[in-house]
Amino acid sequence: NIWKLQFTLFDKYYPIFKIWFFYKPFVCIRHPDDIEYVRIMKLCTMEYSSSFLLFNKLQFIFVSRCIVSVLDAKWQSRRKLLNPTFHFAILQQFVDVFVKQSEDMTNSLKNTDDHIVNDLMFFISEYTLNTICETGMSTSPHKLGSLQQYRNAVHQMLELIFYRTIRPWLHYDWIFAFTPKGRQQMKHLKIIHGFSQK
Repeated sequence: NIWKLQFTLFDKYYPIFKIWFFYKPFVCIRHPDDIEYVRIMKLCTMEYSSSFLLFNKLQFIFVSRCIVSVLDAKWQSRRKLLNPTFHFAILQQFVDVFVKQSEDMTNSLKNTDDHIVNDLMFFISEYTLNTICETGMSTSPHKLGSLQQYRNAVHQMLELIFYRTIRPWLHYDWIFAFTPKGRQQMKHLKIIHGFSQK
């Protein structure tokens, strides 16, 4: 599993390491200070990095209609509209939802069969999505019905991004579209975008 391998490497070579995928170097960072530095320097350096652009292209396929994928210039122009949405006074009305979902996640962790939980991603993603549904969409996640299907599609898309990243011949969309994984991607994207439109 590439995802687990990545975290094993992060633990072994913390806080920064480089991986070569054929002829392309990928620098992997984990420390918050390094991430902040990259965010600041992104406009100066990363726009010209083919590796960064490749990963952004694959990621863009996944989140093509999400705010996360908006380019910096567009983000700067629309930031004034979005910032009030995340103002502390507005977020205060959702404190009960945050507390309830946090307690639910804690109870789920306590009730697991294993005494040690190695992978928190499942728990965090489940309750984060529940919180987003209740706060941003004003609906209970249980009313949406297809929530578990959506979660599975998101996890599968992350796997597909990593799968494509290490296979240069699949970086071309027209080749990838003819593969079984390309058809899987279309199926998962349909689920993800369908859920977002609900």
